[in-house]
This record gives sequence, C-alpha cells and structure tokens, in this order.
Amino acid sequence: MMRKVVRNVQSARKAAGLNADDRITVRLVTEDKELAKAIDEHAETIKQETLAKSLATKGEHKHTQTVKVDGAELTVSLEKAS
Repeated sequence: MMRKVVRNVQSARKAAGLNADDRITVRLVTEDKELAKAIDEHAETIKQETLAKSLATKGEHKHTQTVKVDGAELTVSLEKAS
C-alpha cells in the first residue's frame, strides 16, 4: 500500500510540473482507516522516497488530485517547498 502512495505522490508531482529532485511539502488525506494507518506507519519512508520536507494529513496545497489506492480514496496535495 505504501508503494502505491509513493507512486501517486510522484505522479502528482509530475502533473504539477515539478522536477523529480524538487523538495516538496505533501498532504495526504483519506477517510479510509487502513490507508490512514499505512500512511502513518510509513510516513518517514514516504517522505524520503518523495523528497518531502513535510507530510501532513489535513489541509490542501496548490496542486491537488484524488486517486484510488486499493479501492480507498486518497487526496494528494503538494507544492514545492520553499
């Protein structure tokens, strides 16, 4: 599940026109308890693999897209870190 989250963050980065080596801030929002638990348990790995300076579970950034991860809805919101 964590790998799919990382893949979706990277896809959102590309859709936002950001470079693969840009540092970003990310917000991952879901109502699914299993997905939320996986994000929480693997937060550091997600941050490392996506070059995220921060990872939050509430709010929204400029570039947002909603995806499905194992049938659960996930809103990926990101922006280039300052």
